[in-house]
Amino acid sequence: MGHSPAPVPACDRGGCAATAGPSRRCTTLVTSWLPQRQLTPAAIELLHAYTWPGNLGELRGVVMRAALLAGDGPIEAIHLPERIRTAPLPHSPVRLPPEGLSLEALEIDLIRQALARASGNKSRAAELLGLTRHTLIYRLEKYKLGEP
Repeated sequence: MGHSPAPVPACDRGGCAATAGPSRRCTTLVTSWLPQRQLTPAAIELLHAYTWPGNLGELRGVVMRAALLAGDGPIEAIHLPERIRTAPLPHSPVRLPPEGLSLEALEIDLIRQALARASGNKSRAAELLGLTRHTLIYRLEKYKLGEP
């Protein structure tokens, strides 16, 4: 009697990263298939974030292929298929354009937006950016964005 493919536990909708439990289950599956192999944190994050529209067999196939590509080294993000590497991460509000971007220009733009939203209040702007006030002032000086 044949077995029907089982969906990846709690990983088939919205990615594994939604809660710690499903993330551990996905990692447990992968390590059970490849007990002697290491996955880099970036590879683990991508595997957890991918929505896995297929099933357990798809996850297993991806991991086994990645192990072959990695040779004797750890499985890295580059060893995963492009569709997984380029899928948006659930917590990422920004997608990297195919042509790339200037991280410095993006940072300057976000600092300006935060300052505008905070009506120039540096403490509030820093809070919006997840920075300390000191770090924001450092970056304002670094990019010559006005007087701190």
